Amino acid sequence: MDPEERARRQSFRVIISEIIMVITVIITVVILALLASGYWLNADFEVQRQGMLQIHSTPTGANIAIDGDILWMQRTNTSKVLASGKHRVVLTKDGYDSWERDVSISEGLLYRVNYPRLFLLSREKTPYYDADDFTTALVSPNHNYLLLGNNTTEYAVLRLNSDKPEVTEFDLLALKSTDQNTEKSSGSAAKSTAELFAETPPTLEWDESNNLIAVLDEKQFKINWHNSEISTITEKEKPEEESELPGKVFHFYDEKFGAVLKDNTIELYKKGSQGPEVALAAELTFTPEILKIRGRGGFIFMQSGINIAVLDMEIMDIIEWRLDSNHYGWLDNNMLYAIKDGTLVVYDFDGQNRRELSEGLDDDFPVTITDDKWLYYFSDGKIVREIIAQ
Repeated sequence: MDPEERARRQSFRVIISEIIMVITVIITVVILALLASGYWLNADFEVQRQGMLQIHSTPTGANIAIDGDILWMQRTNTSKVLASGKHRVVLTKDGYDSWERDVSISEGLLYRVNYPRLFLLSREKTPYYDADDFTTALVSPNHNYLLLGNNTTEYAVLRLNSDKPEVTEFDLLALKSTDQNTEKSSGSAAKSTAELFAETPPTLEWDESNNLIAVLDEKQFKINWHNSEISTITEKEKPEEESELPGKVFHFYDEKFGAVLKDNTIELYKKGSQGPEVALAAELTFTPEILKIRGRGGFIFMQSGINIAVLDMEIMDIIEWRLDSNHYGWLDNNMLYAIKDGTLVVYDFDGQNRRELSEGLDDDFPVTITDDKWLYYFSDGKIVREIIAQ
């Protein structure tokens, strides 16, 4: 074979090899793009688009069973690609109770479940603090402090997230003012906070920043219980936030929504090319008195007495359910509780995974969790601490 013919054949082989490589790269990229979009071959070699389940739990490290099959070498917190449709998810952990629910996986979408909580089956409880002298209690938003009152001007703040009770007592009439300027009224000095509080005891509450606030008529006072000091809160007029969305505006991950409650109808809006667009409108079987955004925008909570309605943003669906009694509250950011005949009943925000935990609780006092480990409640005039996770 002459050299020119050999060179032509060699060039042809190189061209063919490069074409094959390019085609292989293109096919690989297309396959990876399809996989990233959720497409997969099922057992019958049919192309099927899948979704993804992202699941967390407290405590972490729970076993995951999906449709009866335990995931090998996978624990919470993790993500799992699943075929679109309904799946039964069960979480178990040695020494703990179980958690389960049905999830509906949509093609190409991520379904997040970040609120499951498992409780120890064998829970040791010990008296934590003698609260027999107190008639009211209020938990701070971060669940770390408990305000105790006795229908007088004397209060105590109990720190919950410590092994031994740390209590700071204060009397509203003995608080030292830290205001720089003395207010004047009709040419004479205004009344001190002690004089005001002696005439009409204020209402004490926690604000969203876990500050203790005394509210009296139109005035608010910030209480520093550590130093027995008090200061007047000067509230500047806040300019109205301009929003393209009506109602209570919130974020659900990267999207912004507005929620409007009209009698027994909830309307959900989102930004559209021509302005606000209705993302969902649903009629409830009752008229809510309360609408709150909870779970970091994960759900809209509506309530009237023991009637609950929840708009789950993950599935864009309304769930209605009822609490067991009128003695209820939030155990954490995603879980409610009710006290029925002295028994503590807990639920996920949508009413699922109802479990009875402890007995002998005082109905009129709150229940809370700190450090994802300790459960605090009132029983026979004492605050009891019960371990719920190790």
